[in-house]
Amino acid sequence: MISREAEEYIRREILRKANVIGYSRRLRKKITGGVKTDIDCIVIYVSKKLPLNLLRAEDVIPAEIMGIKTDVIEIGEIKFLQADKTRKFRPLKMGISVGCYTITAGTIGWMFERNGEVFLGSNAHVLVDDPTKEPSEVKERRIVQPGRYDGGTLNDVIGELAWYRRIITSNALSTCSLTRAICSTYNFLARLFRRRTRLMPIVVETNRIDFAVARVNVDYELRFPDFDNSGYSFIGLGFAGSDSVSCVCRAKYILAEGYRPLDVASTDVIEGEIVEKSGRTSCHTKAKVIDDSATVKVGYGSYEYAVFEDIILTEKLLEPGDSGSSVWVKR
Repeated sequence: MISREAEEYIRREILRKANVIGYSRRLRKKITGGVKTDIDCIVIYVSKKLPLNLLRAEDVIPAEIMGIKTDVIEIGEIKFLQADKTRKFRPLKMGISVGCYTITAGTIGWMFERNGEVFLGSNAHVLVDDPTKEPSEVKERRIVQPGRYDGGTLNDVIGELAWYRRIITSNALSTCSLTRAICSTYNFLARLFRRRTRLMPIVVETNRIDFAVARVNVDYELRFPDFDNSGYSFIGLGFAGSDSVSCVCRAKYILAEGYRPLDVASTDVIEGEIVEKSGRTSCHTKAKVIDDSATVKVGYGSYEYAVFEDIILTEKLLEPGDSGSSVWVKR
């Protein structure tokens, strides 16, 4: 792992630079001319590599960070994934179209158990109309299969939202009453003394999972239409990607919330392993793990982004509409 000091520096100074998407939390071997060398480096992921003469001075990534060389790798712009179509399934199967009634469509990942109760699991941005809101602010809780983009109507309601982990974005405001009171008092005094500086109660927090569960009132089958996951272990849920990479939130952070994938084992992966998924849009696909512990900025709307840390980065695994797909490794 890179040092805490280096990671704090990267978060503070590097992530704010233009085109920077994220970084690897582990030291990697530097690649020069397409060949892996023996030189340890800190990998910085960018949406697009540009010549130095096209970058502002403040956006140039240093050749070294705290004495360790850097390696800049282009992975494209990472965005939440939504879209496309599929049909209605009864009983439900895994890897098919689903969504909150007010969104387009995503994918049923798997069924999860907590305290003896079984839930349908997918991404928060699939089962919640706006997962950046506090749970108390969410009004629409009905879940339809297929998702509305695929023709789902209120006749296709299969259950309702039960729980989700809120996604914290760059512009998320704190709901802490003490913090808001302090900011309000300061801003009152600033106006009184004609100062132009204002305080906003911004939440400084990173995300580790994009995950939500729903209670369902229809039958389901614990299998995929196009993928036999016998002998495979669950590693997490795909939730975002670019034209060249996909992002997977790790199983261990879902387990930490008390949700266990039903009737299957969970595990972790390392760089170079091949993982598989079955999703609503691209069906059964495979990809290689290129980073087993990355921190990335994921675009969320026109001006916001959410920082996700300790996620798995793979080669292209997901297409729009595959969000929420469960990801597996043979073992």
